[in-house]
Amino acid sequence: MAVSAELSTKRAVALSERRRIKEKELQLSAAREDTLKSVNHTLEYRELKGEDPPASELVKKMEQLEVNLAERESQLQEKELLVEQVTRLSKPLEEQAESCRLDGLSVAKKMAGCQGEDAEGIPPYLDLEEEWRRMFRDRKRRQREKEEKKKLAEESKWRQLPNGVHTTAEARPNAYIPQDDRLGLPVPFGRFPPIKPSPQGAYMRHYRNPTIKPLEI
Repeated sequence: MAVSAELSTKRAVALSERRRIKEKELQLSAAREDTLKSVNHTLEYRELKGEDPPASELVKKMEQLEVNLAERESQLQEKELLVEQVTRLSKPLEEQAESCRLDGLSVAKKMAGCQGEDAEGIPPYLDLEEEWRRMFRDRKRRQREKEEKKKLAEESKWRQLPNGVHTTAEARPNAYIPQDDRLGLPVPFGRFPPIKPSPQGAYMRHYRNPTIKPLEI
């Protein structure tokens, strides 16, 4: 009985192995057929007519494209500068127009008040023209003061050196007065003038003065 059971088990294992081998053979056969079909398949393509230009011609075209791109960038920068200048020049006109608009609103309100007073039998606002002239003079004065301040601010940036050259650099002392000089006449520094230290930055807040410890003997 034991031998019969062992033979049955071996027979079942052999049948299972045979089925697995058969499945592998079928898979290999299907893969072989697919491979043959793909190899024998004719690819469809469309031939493009014309000839490829030589490398030298392609290089010339690339250089020309780079030149055109540089010209376009230069034109774009010029247009940006022009827009910036127009914006800067039109800003005072916008401010003046806004001031005129506010003055017009003020006059319109006063005119409405005059019409109301006239309807009630009250004499109209007699100084309306004088008020308009005053506002016009004030606007002109503000504009003139603004231009003068701007001019002074621009002039203050430039300093004239003794040799006649104008510069925006901060003036530095080139002479000193000795302590033992009774007359108090300035003396030039010579070849070794003092160096002005640069202003300390915000990072100095991270540094602290050292604490001097007492000397122990």
